[in-house]
Amino acid sequence: YDVDSQLKASVGFTPEFGDLSIDFNVQRRIRYDDRSFDRWLPFVTATYKFSDQLSASLGGGYYAFDDPSVKDFVELYAAVDITPNDMLTLHAEMSYDFNANDDGSGTNYLDYLEVIGSATINLPENFSITGKLGWEDYMSNPALVSYVWYDVGVDYTWNKHVKLGVHYQGNDLDRDDPVGPCGNQAFSDCNTSIYAQLT
Repeated sequence: YDVDSQLKASVGFTPEFGDLSIDFNVQRRIRYDDRSFDRWLPFVTATYKFSDQLSASLGGGYYAFDDPSVKDFVELYAAVDITPNDMLTLHAEMSYDFNANDDGSGTNYLDYLEVIGSATINLPENFSITGKLGWEDYMSNPALVSYVWYDVGVDYTWNKHVKLGVHYQGNDLDRDDPVGPCGNQAFSDCNTSIYAQLT
């Protein structure tokens, strides 16, 4: 495996109005393998809690890149969380990016849709197992093949502020074809990977 690293740091606050909460967040990402994708991401998400078992969220963000050759773009977000009991949490989300990675010509734009479903099982001693299944669709660029990805990981919650995890992520792309769909992907999540995260 090739070893890539990136740093994500965020700050925000979440005022609550009864069952409605609004999260204001600013995230900074630094990619050490490709600094052209270093960026800021201000994001606002409103979440309404229908019950202890059901909540829904709507949000939007603006990806602002340091490199002027990488065009900024807007993302819309929607999600639903279902918690039938203390052990299981189900999550579904959809993100839609408008004109992502447009070079300014007006012809090389990339509308992008991602749908993700996940399930988290809480285990004793603050451990949990999470499985995710996602679908990415490069809607406006037929040269980029849409694909399915999956992620399985084990996390340990140190306290309410710190979580450690180790995950494996893969997809259904053909990585053995040097000119095939994997080599033409616009983002770095093409290859399978094992990664650690601290949140």
